[in-house]
Order: sequence, then structure tokens, then C-alpha cells
Amino acid sequence: MGIGDLRLSQEVSKSNGLELAGNILVRSVLELLEALKKMSKSDFEQHVSKYNNDFSEWIIENYHSDKFAIKIAKTRNKKKMEKIIEKALKKDLKKFLKERSKKGNKIVTPKKKEVLNFLRYLS
Repeated sequence: MGIGDLRLSQEVSKSNGLELAGNILVRSVLELLEALKKMSKSDFEQHVSKYNNDFSEWIIENYHSDKFAIKIAKTRNKKKMEKIIEKALKKDLKKFLKERSKKGNKIVTPKKKEVLNFLRYLS
């Protein structure tokens, strides 16, 4: 596994998804990044304030990645948050590919959906 119980590119169930302003449901950290990039400042401020951070809470609940969630919780700047998420996704991808290549001294092909998610992110 990657960071926490799930890799950051993996989707959680619909019931564990994060509902964003504008009735948007995100089910992975990758989808969260894509939504953040399109999100208005006022929508962002509905989820992140001095007193709460819906994104970090969702990450802790679903990905059990305290270190990553703390980094998210410490910023209230949308652009900085995007950079933190991008860096974490790249790190997770590298770790994922390294783990896959070491399994039993043979290369294990990642699931098609995971590859498509990463390719979509990299484009």
C-alpha cells in the first residue's frame, strides 16, 4: 500500500466521498486536486478557514495519512494546497511504482483505472 491504507489515487466509496460546494463529490485525492484547481475562492473558503479544514479531515478519515493531512490543515492558501497535493501524489506514484516492481522480483501491472488516473493527473 501507499500512504495510509489507500493510495492517494484510489477512490473511496461514494458514501465516503467529500461533497464540495456546488454539489461536487470527490472520491480521491486526485479528484480533490482537480476540483481545487477549478474552485472559486469563495467556495474554497467554505471548506477551509481558521477553525476548520474539510479537506484535511476527509484525508485523515479515509486515507489515514496524518502527516499529509497536517500539511493540508496548516495552509489556508488554495495555490499552496494544490502544490502540497501535487507533491504528495507524485511521491505516492513513485512509491507505488517501486512497490509494484519489487513484488516477487517480477513486474506486477497496476490496475488500468489507477494508470488512467495518474495519466490524467500528469496531463
